[in-house]
Amino acid sequence: MLALIVYPGGQLAALDFGSPPERVPTPEAHVREILQDYASRKGELLDYGSGDAVAILSKILESAGDRPAAMVPPIRAMGFLGRPQGFEIVARHLHLSDLYVRLTVIRTLGQMGHFDAIPLLEPFLRSLNREERREAIIALGKFGEPDQIPKIEAATSGDPRLSKLAGEARARIMATAMGFRTTRYDDLADAVIDTAEYEDLVGLIIVTRLRLLEILSDRSREPKTRERAMRVLALARIKRAGLHIREILADPKEPYDLRLCAVWALGLTRTRSSVPQLVALLADSEPAMREASILALGRIGDPRALEPLLACWETADAALRGRLQLASYRLRTTSGVDALLEPLKTYQPREIADAVFVSDSLQLSRGYQAAAIAPYLDSSLTEARRDALLLLATFGTKADSAQLHTASKTDADPVNREIARLGVERLKDIPIWERA
Repeated sequence: MLALIVYPGGQLAALDFGSPPERVPTPEAHVREILQDYASRKGELLDYGSGDAVAILSKILESAGDRPAAMVPPIRAMGFLGRPQGFEIVARHLHLSDLYVRLTVIRTLGQMGHFDAIPLLEPFLRSLNREERREAIIALGKFGEPDQIPKIEAATSGDPRLSKLAGEARARIMATAMGFRTTRYDDLADAVIDTAEYEDLVGLIIVTRLRLLEILSDRSREPKTRERAMRVLALARIKRAGLHIREILADPKEPYDLRLCAVWALGLTRTRSSVPQLVALLADSEPAMREASILALGRIGDPRALEPLLACWETADAALRGRLQLASYRLRTTSGVDALLEPLKTYQPREIADAVFVSDSLQLSRGYQAAAIAPYLDSSLTEARRDALLLLATFGTKADSAQLHTASKTDADPVNREIARLGVERLKDIPIWERA
């Protein structure tokens, strides 16, 4: 069960009875979860500092042993982060027998930008394996070294597709070299944004963000290009992009896919000013837009979204109710235990505007109901008993004193016993100033 306690002024507390809609994992556990669903969740790696993320990924890679399937995800993720940290551990895997591991390492070494990788990558330009040459062309095009251009072009051997990649590498190298000389990197953003390597701009966001903002707002650019700029800005958590993204979302003339991406981006950048727009989309005719808005509102975590989310409950199916429950839970602003326990300790209960309950079967009800918490008072879970006792101590009547008194003597957990004791005290007819 989930209980949401709404306070006047907007604070929201949650009690999850030992079974939260989502658990807060350790950083390493979180990163491992991300790697299992890498395509859709890789942006979450950027919630950590790059140093911390690389350290966790390095540990995961070390624990992979000789299993290619376990090596590839952390190597690929370190490439996405685009930082030179971890170069040595990744380079160690460059000559393994598994082709897919080698190809991933080649790509990642290019993304990491560690110049010691250049002599390690150059031999792959002469490989008899076309895929190795392909990855080496892409990787060596990321270093901004003009002397690599003839070597890259020679590696194409007249292959039209490799020649296209070599042309992209040349443009990127020249734009990077120009940036080194002028400290302006607009040309680099232009050279990369329309290639398959556009996510590299996340690691280069400090020097490319202004140009990306211009591309995002330029309606003369292809929608796909603008969407890529939006994705990079959102992945990099550029708050300034929020206003531009809101303008795109507000314009029905913008392509649907771009507006759908805008919803995702507003959630990732946690743009609080977009909450009214996202709330309005909860009634959109497109299911994908509604579901994306629910996810975005949960990510932003603004309690103003609670009532609109709950208003969707009645017409939602079980799957959608699960998403609504998770989003509502993410809106909490304070610990439910702290919010209810502290007033009990001082015999000065806070005013509560509303209490909302979501059962294990995802049924929604409002207002405190003793019957709803009764099964949890005898639960084997300490947390479930704690939450039930907190609610009983806060909302209970004199008729509940006996049950609270029993719990204050018999519950196995000392905190639970203290909560029950405080509940007994609250229900006594003794003025605050006469209490011990």
